[in-house]
Amino acid sequence: MRTRNPKMFPRGEFDMVFFAKYYNDYVGAVSVLIDSIKTGYFHSAIVLPEHRRKGLYKALMKSCLEYCREIKVENLRFAVDQPFLEKFWRDLGV
Repeated sequence: MRTRNPKMFPRGEFDMVFFAKYYNDYVGAVSVLIDSIKTGYFHSAIVLPEHRRKGLYKALMKSCLEYCREIKVENLRFAVDQPFLEKFWRDLGV
């Protein structure tokens, strides 16, 4: 599920957050900041430990990537340096 009203910033940027729910509980989220020149910056992602290894992070990232493609984001960047995740992101098509 994604937020219905993205948070807007003064220079035309906005932050989009995607959530994973298990029954009534939020168990994961991923956030991307999209700037005025159509560059997206992934800056936070989390899945609660008890819900990991179930494909939630991958599903969240796929939803986020699909949204970025829908709104014609031209470049995607990662605001956090996580070399061990590079192959994962590449496999998703980032």
